[in-house]
Amino acid sequence: MVQDIIYQISVFGDFTSIKPNTETVDAMITRFRDYGLLPAVFQEGSFTFPSNTGVPKAETTNRLQMVSFEKNINVMFASNRLDINRASTDLTIGVTNDNLNELLDILNKAASGLSFTRIGFNTTSLLNNPSTSLLQKIQPRLTLYNDPNELMLRVNKRNDIAVGDNSNEQSNVILTAQKTMGQLLINNQPISVDNGLILQFDINTIAENSEPRFFSEQTNKYIVSAEYIRQSLLNDLTS
Repeated sequence: MVQDIIYQISVFGDFTSIKPNTETVDAMITRFRDYGLLPAVFQEGSFTFPSNTGVPKAETTNRLQMVSFEKNINVMFASNRLDINRASTDLTIGVTNDNLNELLDILNKAASGLSFTRIGFNTTSLLNNPSTSLLQKIQPRLTLYNDPNELMLRVNKRNDIAVGDNSNEQSNVILTAQKTMGQLLINNQPISVDNGLILQFDINTIAENSEPRFFSEQTNKYIVSAEYIRQSLLNDLTS
């Protein structure tokens, strides 16, 4: 059985106006009161390159972060991207479709009225005791690399993903599969894994089109469509 342990929704755009000042923090606490998110600050680094051959100048900026008391929900307002994620350290529960709906609701509250240039949906899942037939599906055909305990596969396929009834966005559908034994570090907590396969999906609109054309409504539909594709690929992989 595949257990989802991380969901992350990312949108890209101009979020420089969302600063960790008193007015913004008060507004965000009100918006997220149903989730009990509390304000925090993280530092964002950037480099300024001079027009001549001088040394680049490094700068750091304080950015706003909203975190649940249990630290399983995290909302990060970087200057050019917004990341909303939910992580679980209890492999008997994992994260569920209800949690994904919560992240979409948080996105609607966090970025109401703002436009996005790109959308990303990232997930991390664990499959304990993968079957021999599954490992054979992703095993390299080069005989030198025939040790399943050292297995890692990364594949990408561009595919159209719906953002509305009659609108699609060409997207990368990236799957990374890696055999793991020992411990995973999830949300800064170690999780013991005896014999597992980590499955990570990175589904995102292509970088070539960077026009600000998405709002929360289109993003919600995109994530629902991406999740449908992810589930289909998981079923194909594990059947």
